[in-house]
Amino acid sequence: MKRRIALLVGALSLTTVGFAGIGPAAQAADKPPVQAIEEAVVTVHETGDVSTAADCADNRICLYENDWFTGRTYLEMSLRQSICSNLPSGFGNWASSHKNTYNRSVWFYDRSSCAGSHGYSAAPESRDGDLTDNGFDNKTSSLLL
Repeated sequence: MKRRIALLVGALSLTTVGFAGIGPAAQAADKPPVQAIEEAVVTVHETGDVSTAADCADNRICLYENDWFTGRTYLEMSLRQSICSNLPSGFGNWASSHKNTYNRSVWFYDRSSCAGSHGYSAAPESRDGDLTDNGFDNKTSSLLL
């Protein structure tokens, strides 16, 4: 009897939480299907020393060698929607921070061709100065817009 009451109270609590609008936070947007795989259109910027002032052009994802958008090199990439883009040779498992200037999420994968499950999603128009916090430092090999 006590177990039945506890289950009933628990169910009512969940119903009340959902009704009051104080349920769990909204989930990230659904991952788009992969329609094709290609090498990304990439501009490699070798600046000697990237500073936080290094901008990322509109509708691009920029990956930086070190935390907080620093390092001697960064990649500026143009992605196509629903197309998996592999990072260029020598840049897989390299990125430590990013800037996403797309108005859509960008999905990060630790294997080429967007194989396996994704490990990290960059929210639209976001930046992350330390991918270590998300368990994805030096792991990106492909991206999906």
